[in-house]
Amino acid sequence: MKTISQFAKLARFILPVLLVLALAQTTTRAQNPNPPGQISYQGFLVDNNGLPLATNAPKNYNIIFRIYTSSSGDTNSPLWAEQQVVTVDKGYFSVLLGQGSAVGSQPNTNNLTGLFTGATASDRYIGLVVQGLAVGGDVEITPRLRLLSSPYALLAANANALVSSSGSNLVTTFGGFVGINKGGASPASVLDVNGTITATNFSGSGAGLFGINAGNITTGTLPDARLSGNVVMQGGNPTFNSITVNNNLSLNNFSASYPLYYGGTSLPASGVFTSHGGYVILFCHSSCWSSTAGYKGISMNVDNSYYASMYMLIIANTHMDLPGNTWLLGHLPAGSHTVTLNKGDSSVNFDSNDNYQVTMLELPF
Repeated sequence: MKTISQFAKLARFILPVLLVLALAQTTTRAQNPNPPGQISYQGFLVDNNGLPLATNAPKNYNIIFRIYTSSSGDTNSPLWAEQQVVTVDKGYFSVLLGQGSAVGSQPNTNNLTGLFTGATASDRYIGLVVQGLAVGGDVEITPRLRLLSSPYALLAANANALVSSSGSNLVTTFGGFVGINKGGASPASVLDVNGTITATNFSGSGAGLFGINAGNITTGTLPDARLSGNVVMQGGNPTFNSITVNNNLSLNNFSASYPLYYGGTSLPASGVFTSHGGYVILFCHSSCWSSTAGYKGISMNVDNSYYASMYMLIIANTHMDLPGNTWLLGHLPAGSHTVTLNKGDSSVNFDSNDNYQVTMLELPF
């Protein structure tokens, strides 16, 4: 049974050691927002006979610590290694992994957090070599011990970063800012994303959006209703229900609403025009040839009633274009109307180079 004097002697030994460790921590480690990267590790060492080391008095040993991804194998390929002078008392010792010195060229760091990431993070084993004990050379104590999670480490209340399976940071924080895929850079705004954002929906007023280059928008559609009234629509053959022109109207490439085109080598040819009850303008153009000279041409009927003719003096056996003509029909009754092109007389002939074209445009007034 230990006496009070024995506890006093032990206290005299332990307290100076604790004070030295505390002073070392305050002088060498600067404060930062990240948790410590060292690991507290305790163990119990015995000799070949099963007797605890340093049974009679505390003793220092040189111990090499290594962390592996497998429970056995080559000691020259660890994830991490370091060497410390460890005080052992009646077999017991306690160290902070990450405070020792490197072992040759084997990987070493004083921040061990990166060792517990990646696709094999579930399997981490620690191996120890106590130097100076084994006969014929130092060997690793077997078996290696698997490192396991502390219960509440499985559910973190707070996190400074979210990492991928490869160990790289996916989501990081800095102050009140959140960064996504920033690598080693700190986020510079409330949400700072480095890369492409894909989403099925965005909501909000959009009042804070700026620096958007519309030239980079290559896909998708924008409803006409979302466009300002003074936006010019061009290309894609847009359809307008009504157009109000306060001054001059200039048309570079005009296509009528109701074009009728007849092509081939025979007449009569007809098509259907649907009127809405407004004024109708007709643009007519044709070509033909005749076996005899004289005034030759074609006529146009609307609903089987003669309306207009196009004639010119044609040289015998010659292909000629008839001059274009324009007529204003006035108000046609709303509904469908048949437009027919006919030969001017029986001597008019046609070939594959001919075309007979009527374009009808109805004005909405």
